[in-house]
Amino acid sequence: MHFAVCGLHLSKGPLNYQLTDIQSRLIRATKSAPRYTLHALSSEGSPTKPGMIYHPLGGPHCGSISLEVWDVPDNQLGALYKFVPSPLALGTVFLEDGSSVKGFVCEGWASDPAACKAVGITTEDITKYGGWREWVSANNQTSAK
Repeated sequence: MHFAVCGLHLSKGPLNYQLTDIQSRLIRATKSAPRYTLHALSSEGSPTKPGMIYHPLGGPHCGSISLEVWDVPDNQLGALYKFVPSPLALGTVFLEDGSSVKGFVCEGWASDPAACKAVGITTEDITKYGGWREWVSANNQTSAK
């Protein structure tokens, strides 16, 4: 199954081993369709994580997000799912070429600072950077390297 990742699971990322340990292989680096926002989600005691939220109508706040598509063995998807904390989820990711794959997404409420605060999460819209690695590099984020 082709599966999109946009953050800590990217090649050489700190959680990439969760893909390679289940014999997943990198298919390609690409971008999402230009209908996403990307958020840095932080909570006490956990590394900052990206959350990619789909906006069906797009808009000026949306953009294309850098990501990778991996081939994950169908019988290993559950091995990934057990590591997905809310508000992250598995869902459909639309790619810039018009195709779609399954992948890591984020529940829409994670773009609302008040909703996040209620559950102990802070959120920052980092869409303007175009991707997780770009944000990490621009902000010297050590927790995500």
